[in-house]
Parts: sequence; C-alpha cells; structure tokens
Amino acid sequence: IPVIRNMEDFTKTEYMGYENLLFMPDLSKYTRKQISDFIEMNRPWAVAIPADQAASQFHELLSGEIFVYAYDVSGPVQRAALSAIGVDGFLEEISIDQPAYQTAR
Repeated sequence: IPVIRNMEDFTKTEYMGYENLLFMPDLSKYTRKQISDFIEMNRPWAVAIPADQAASQFHELLSGEIFVYAYDVSGPVQRAALSAIGVDGFLEEISIDQPAYQTAR
C-alpha cells in the first residue's frame, strides 16, 4: 500500500494504478483544515496521524468511514485510550524523514 505524505502525490499515485492509498500528511506543510478538506474530497483508503494529536486535532476523522491509523504511540495505555476513541490501527516504527512516497508493508 503506498504511503503518501504530500497532497500533490496522491493523484499521481492513483494514476499509477493504485487504489488503496494511505495518506500520512506532512503536518509541517498543511493546516488541519487543509488536511481535513483533502481527506473529504479525495477519500483515501486510510489516514495515519500522530497519536498525541488524534483526539485534539483529528477527532472528526475518528467517527468517519475512513480507516485511521495512529503512529508514535507511547505505550499500551495510550494505545488502549486511542482504540477507545475510535483509532482503528497502529503503525510501528514510523520515520517522518522517509521519502514522500513509500510503500507500507
């Protein structure tokens, strides 16, 4: 599954034939509103967000139809709390310095 960090790469990757895309927005490049609007318009298969911002910044995603992953989870207590508020899954060992286009395994 391709992991897309930049909005500009989303359509390019779709045109390459990929149907399921994981959008992991670069939070230093986009506002929360830009991210929310992009997700609403493009409907990626899943979105990955930082665990510490899941409830405060991205709460509207947690009750939606898109699969939501959290990354940088601090431990089992935070994982349980995130699951309870609607986070669907967790990504381990995420490096934000990775290229804008990568493939999740």
